[in-house]
Amino acid sequence: MVQRGERGSVVTLICDDGQRYQHTYFDGEWLQAQGLSCQAEAAAVDIFLQNGAVPADLLASWSLAGDLC
Repeated sequence: MVQRGERGSVVTLICDDGQRYQHTYFDGEWLQAQGLSCQAEAAAVDIFLQNGAVPADLLASWSLAGDLC
């Protein structure tokens, strides 16, 4: 990027096993208490895996990353 005169960022996502999140992100009660139950999203994944389509009503409720800025 520097050689081309471009500015920007390089981002790397590194996965872990999630052990640090056992009592938060992977805890259903904690998620509900935070208003993050994600039940509709989990159901959408199941539907997608069954028929290859995300339910239209759920898709319409999602924000794209660009919309969050």
